[in-house]
Amino acid sequence: METVIYRQEKNSSGVTMIFNLAKVSWMYPDNIIRVKQLREQSTSNLLQHDWHDKMVCGCTVGGYKQLILGGQTGVITVYRLSYSQTKQGEVAVCGQPVRLYGHDSRITAVYACEQFSVVVTADSSGVCIVWDTNRLSYAHSYRAHHGVVRAVSVSSTLGYIASVSHTGLLSHLAVHNINSKHVGSIDTELAINCICFSTSPEGTAINIIAAGIEDGSIRMWNTWDLQLVRAISSPASSLPLISLIFSKDSHTLYASNTDGRVFVWHRAGRTKDHPESNFMPLM
Repeated sequence: METVIYRQEKNSSGVTMIFNLAKVSWMYPDNIIRVKQLREQSTSNLLQHDWHDKMVCGCTVGGYKQLILGGQTGVITVYRLSYSQTKQGEVAVCGQPVRLYGHDSRITAVYACEQFSVVVTADSSGVCIVWDTNRLSYAHSYRAHHGVVRAVSVSSTLGYIASVSHTGLLSHLAVHNINSKHVGSIDTELAINCICFSTSPEGTAINIIAAGIEDGSIRMWNTWDLQLVRAISSPASSLPLISLIFSKDSHTLYASNTDGRVFVWHRAGRTKDHPESNFMPLM
């Protein structure tokens, strides 16, 4: 399992630039968390994690400021990271880790939303917990499902939390607000493997929840009443989708499948404004 860390700054023209892109990975037999810098050939050891709890999922806050990992025992561990002032791109751990307790079963999903200063964690019993990332403390919890939560996402504009569980080949998608109040639910006849929200400014557009489906298609529901907006797919593949993300302006949607292929959709009429996507090798 792995996540990406990076540092971002605005240049003199006000354009946000990305620096020090690196990959953090875990789930090695020795329980060491490793980091690999962009275009480097080998990984380096970042830290030795607790032998008593194997990390199974995680994410970052603020690009690199906090590395949040969920373990098999249900414990959430937060590491504070920083970039070296002397050696360019080198990542270091600051101080001792903070451990958050609330789950009593294996963590299955972790998602951070910097705009609302929360991280949402979910476990194999169907419980979701909202944590305050500023205070590193418990905020709310709720039982969203009766089984394993497979995926979680948080809207950066509304603060809505979407979570998914499976029952056989069927999926149940539940939506709650930032205070853990139920907004609505959707049941699908095919398994949902991943979800994400679009991020258009509220009041100028109606945002959507996009879901990557087992048959390789993507379904979209609006966030106002959870009505289906449309379904899209690529004739090039019918393999299960495992990851989805919108561009910052929500005009482009990226999806990847189990074969490692990435598919890109642009908003109608905007193709000419978007040059061909350039991908940097990081693995």
